[in-house]
Amino acid sequence: MCSVVLGGYGPCEDPQGPHVKEIAEWAVGKYNEQGHDLTMISVVKCESQVVSGVNYRLTLLAKDNHDNHERFYETVVFEKIWEHYRELVYFKPLMVPGGYVPCQDPKGPLVKEIAKWAVEEYNKQGHCLTLIRVLKCESQVVAGVNYRLVLLAKDDKNCENNYETVVWEKLEGQGRELTYFKLLLTQ
Repeated sequence: MCSVVLGGYGPCEDPQGPHVKEIAEWAVGKYNEQGHDLTMISVVKCESQVVSGVNYRLTLLAKDNHDNHERFYETVVFEKIWEHYRELVYFKPLMVPGGYVPCQDPKGPLVKEIAKWAVEEYNKQGHCLTLIRVLKCESQVVAGVNYRLVLLAKDDKNCENNYETVVWEKLEGQGRELTYFKLLLTQ
C-alpha cells in the first residue's frame, strides 16, 4: 500500500491503485460538499505518512465544472482503515507560478470590496455601471495579488451584462490599480 518512512512522507507503492483512487474520489466529494464542483481526472502524485493511522498527501488533477478549467489540487486525507474512518485534513488549489487559481473566498467581503472598487474606477472613465454581484473570482500572486473577476453589472440603460476585470492589489499599503475592464460578449 505505501512505503513506511518513520516521521515523514514517502511515496505510495501504487499511486494509481484502487485504494488511492478511492481516497482521491472521496476527498473530491468532501471538497464538493463545501460548495465546489470538481470532477477528478487523475492522481498525479501520492505520498503517505504513518501516524496513528495513515496520512495520504495527494496531488490531483481535477476539472472545475464552474469554468471547465483543469487545475492541480493538493489534499491530505487521514485514514484509519481498521476503524473505517477518514478525515479531510485539507484540500486546496496548488499555486501555479504565474497562473490564476480560484479565490479562497469568492463571496467574501474582500472580493466584494475589490469588485465595488473596480466598478467605481471604471465609472470614473465616463461609464455608469452598478454592480449586481461577482460571478467568478480568480487570483494570481505577483508583486501583490491580481484579482480577475467576472461581474454582473447594470448599465445606465438598465441592461444587465457580464464584465471581466483585473484589479492589481499591490503589496501592503501601496494601493490598487485597475489594469483591465471589458464587456464580455454573449453568444
